[in-house]
Amino acid sequence: MKRICSICKQEKELDEHNFPKNFKRKGGFEGRCKVCRKAKDKARYETKKEKILEQKKRYYEKNADKIKERQLGYYNENKGKCRQSEKDWCKNNPTRRRMTCAKSRTLKYGSESTLTEKEWLEIKSFFCCSCAYCGMPEKKSLKIYGEHLHHEHVVPLIDGGAYSYGNVVPACRSCNSSKRNHDFFVWYKNSNVFSRKRYMRIVQYLKDERKEQKID
Repeated sequence: MKRICSICKQEKELDEHNFPKNFKRKGGFEGRCKVCRKAKDKARYETKKEKILEQKKRYYEKNADKIKERQLGYYNENKGKCRQSEKDWCKNNPTRRRMTCAKSRTLKYGSESTLTEKEWLEIKSFFCCSCAYCGMPEKKSLKIYGEHLHHEHVVPLIDGGAYSYGNVVPACRSCNSSKRNHDFFVWYKNSNVFSRKRYMRIVQYLKDERKEQKID
């Protein structure tokens, strides 16, 4: 059975893959397809973003305990499904996964956490998608360690370093582990991966960010 979307006028199979469920409507589905509904919801969100976020915030604050209880109940009843879903999400969104973990860890130290996905991609591009310290390309990191480049703090979290543009650089697992909480300028010049060219590149990145901060 097929249905013509009331918005885009395209004929599609009448099933849950193409049309949102609505048991109050004839046939149990909405008249508009999922693509059109998503586009309309997105446009509505962009228009009333602040209002919607404020409403969600108030609702959560008022019903926090009930929401957590409902989420925990669903998880306990669907552990296998939830774990697989989380595993699939992490596999398909490696950058967001690492950023989520990094932001959570940064906040525990009481430091600033403002880095966006767009900024991270710009940082990687600045360092040619390679480890800022040893120059290992991300493709090689994936081959050797089975993971993308780490989000390394130049100024360590323990010293108040922020998870932000100007303090985070891409690093392979080996360099990130070696650098740890050491002072960058002392550690790097004495490390076995030191490169004058890469050192100047990192310094340029740090100075450029400081210049922008002064202008702002």
